[in-house]
Amino acid sequence: MDVVFRLVMHALMAWLVFTLCPEPQSTVVTGAVRPYEISDGDTLTSVAARFGVEPRTLARDNSLRPEARLRTGDRLIVDDRHVAPPAIPDGVVLNVAQRMLFVFVDGELVRAFPAAVGKPDWATPVGRFSVLIKEIEPVWDVPVSIQQEMAREGRPVLTTVPPGPDNPSAAGGWR
Repeated sequence: MDVVFRLVMHALMAWLVFTLCPEPQSTVVTGAVRPYEISDGDTLTSVAARFGVEPRTLARDNSLRPEARLRTGDRLIVDDRHVAPPAIPDGVVLNVAQRMLFVFVDGELVRAFPAAVGKPDWATPVGRFSVLIKEIEPVWDVPVSIQQEMAREGRPVLTTVPPGPDNPSAAGGWR
């Protein structure tokens, strides 16, 4: 009986998914191939993170070694094109594998951002979530696990990070 019940439930769930989920829209690509002028302090890693691409890919596309040092005023070609997920009416979709966050309003893709995701031993949770509170210029309360990681690595242990460029809660901004 348990096996029959599970088969019926699986069939019901499959029917609901195909009935209630909208048909995927046409493929949407966000981003572009664009020049980027190196500023003081830029590295391949920082530029790649800003555009949501892999540093090794950025190096390869510009015929550089991954450990290459960049000089202020040099120009890179950045290919930050990403395939967006099928449109949703309103909301945010985080593609963990692609490390991109997509924002939809009225069924249209309006913004895309590079996004930090978990580590192999600290996976990004997946599922449907709701935003309950939006903070402007938030203070980041550093989780105890990250404080412990800072201590293990001999770095100063922070309990909070004020608003600004070093705050991971506010990093990236609208592009």
